[in-house]
Amino acid sequence: MKSYLSKRKIKSHHYPFFRCIIPKDLQRNFGGIRDFRLSLSYVRNEDTQILCLKLKKITEKLFTEITNGMKNLSLDDIKEILRIEVRKQIKYTQHYAFGTNVFDNVKKSQSMQNVASQETRLQQDLSGENIKEYEKELDKKLEGILSSLGIEINIKDTNYKKLRRTFIKLYLLRFDWIRTLINHTDNIDEDDFRREVDTKLGMGLFPELLTIQQSPTNTIQGHQPPPNTTQGYQKTPLNSLQSTEISKCIDLFIGEKKQSASGFENIRERTENEIRTSLNLLIESFGDEPIGTITKEQSNIIKSHIKNLPRNRTKNPKYREKEIQDFEKMKIPQKDLLHTTTINKHLGYLSSFMIWCVNNGYSNQNPFTGMKIKQKKSARDERNRFTEQELKEIFTKRNYLEYTKPSKDRYCWYWTPLILITTGLRANEICALYLDNIRQIKGNH
Repeated sequence: MKSYLSKRKIKSHHYPFFRCIIPKDLQRNFGGIRDFRLSLSYVRNEDTQILCLKLKKITEKLFTEITNGMKNLSLDDIKEILRIEVRKQIKYTQHYAFGTNVFDNVKKSQSMQNVASQETRLQQDLSGENIKEYEKELDKKLEGILSSLGIEINIKDTNYKKLRRTFIKLYLLRFDWIRTLINHTDNIDEDDFRREVDTKLGMGLFPELLTIQQSPTNTIQGHQPPPNTTQGYQKTPLNSLQSTEISKCIDLFIGEKKQSASGFENIRERTENEIRTSLNLLIESFGDEPIGTITKEQSNIIKSHIKNLPRNRTKNPKYREKEIQDFEKMKIPQKDLLHTTTINKHLGYLSSFMIWCVNNGYSNQNPFTGMKIKQKKSARDERNRFTEQELKEIFTKRNYLEYTKPSKDRYCWYWTPLILITTGLRANEICALYLDNIRQIKGNH
């Protein structure tokens, strides 16, 4: 008990606190802090130990749920992470290559030399003992990726080492891609790079990109088919449910929630509008496409769009007429962007919607799982709270003994704070009370 009940001296007074030590393997989930304290100043001395025991059980249950909720890094997770990373590296390659003036031989040569220099530096970082420092830096990046996906981080795990090694191979491959793009800008598409990744890494990241061999009977003797004309796509066809438009699925989702008993039964119009606004981001980004076509790559695109959205964009004339794709180029000031809490609310609604789609057969996956942004502080902690001195001033006796005649129809202003501090009820619970709910038992109300 001593490790949970602690006291802190402030001036001449000793204040009791509940102290909880966070397990080492979970500290990164709490922003790196080792422990936290809750003030017990307004708890009677005889109740502090009982309350500490209850809080101890709650925190232990919380830690267990977090531990159980974190999954191990699987081969499927590795493939999904690598698919996203391949796309990022392709975009980096295109950005670099298209920023090179290929019409000026001097500029083109300088660009190629810069690529060679970067490649040499990376190879030096990977040589001998240097690779350990490079892997530590790479571990920081992978830690952020895995944490956002709710995957346990174990740098000694074989799958983790495989993921880290593959990232390094991708970084080496992109130098060849840049050179190829600079020399053959008009003849290369993104799928060529994806096929090269599958060939050199041998992990089958893009099974939909299959080479369809031309039948010998269709080959004219003495003539070879032109490059890339023998390659095509083989995609899994969508069934009737997966072919349903996004807008129709949104209507079905909200309609079902209104009729259910899961808390949406009496859904307010404002809440429904919030949900629709979040889900309509799918249509804004990709059009009213079949719901079964939404992939993890597209969920990352939407997340990027949401992070670049300004506040009150439908009300602000500066942003009202803009498309969702336009905001990324506008360089909106940080103070005008959506708060992380709002971003996570959008992603939460999208994830709930896709879970419903999976459960009802409209989709095979929820691409928005693990997409929320980790916050250093919860929304509750970011709000300005009353200080201890302010609370003492609010609940001082003279406020309730000297002024006992509240204005007409303002009796709730007098009684609500008193009921709150003596019972711990929420404000909405107190305001819902009737006189019939108050009973006198052994002289106590």
